[in-house]
Amino acid sequence: MCLEIIAKKNCDYIIHYVPGAQCLTDPPLTLTQLIKQRRRWFNGSMFASIHVLKHMCKVWRRKRCSCIRNLFFMLLYLYMTIQMMLSFVIVGSFYGVFNIFLRSFLEYSECFSFKAPANFVINLYVLFLILTIMLSTTIEIHWAEGGFRATSMFMGLFTLIMVASSFFYIADQDLNSLGVIFLLVYLLSFVLPLLLN
Repeated sequence: MCLEIIAKKNCDYIIHYVPGAQCLTDPPLTLTQLIKQRRRWFNGSMFASIHVLKHMCKVWRRKRCSCIRNLFFMLLYLYMTIQMMLSFVIVGSFYGVFNIFLRSFLEYSECFSFKAPANFVINLYVLFLILTIMLSTTIEIHWAEGGFRATSMFMGLFTLIMVASSFFYIADQDLNSLGVIFLLVYLLSFVLPLLLN
């Protein structure tokens, strides 16, 4: 919507930040309502982002804005593009890194086995990932509320295991260049959003 306002043909609209503006909303009160809201928002934001990226050059039609401002809009759209591309591979990357870190400090087997501790946790993660996809796409939300609660708790547990195993991995690497990179990525992942906010 902001792109369509600022890039409207033959209009020089400018969006201003108004510090005193207030907004009222009805927050979701149950998990089912929250999941429905998030599903709507995700679908809407994804298609809105695709629309913005397809029409991002419209900002150059504006007469009153400087080239520097339009350049910053282009940087914002570049960031949105990278973020959208990453959102399609983030689950696979998490799985790959989770796999590497767990195998670095837990016993594992090369075959599909539940006996080795690392294999057990990794296969359990894949099972909950498949369950989450099935709950998200095949079942009405109000029927799947209990399943979403269980998968959310287990996915949170897997994230904690991931963080702990990565620190074990870094400690095992004696802070060589790879260990330092992982440490910096973790610090940026957890500290940078707090600083930016």
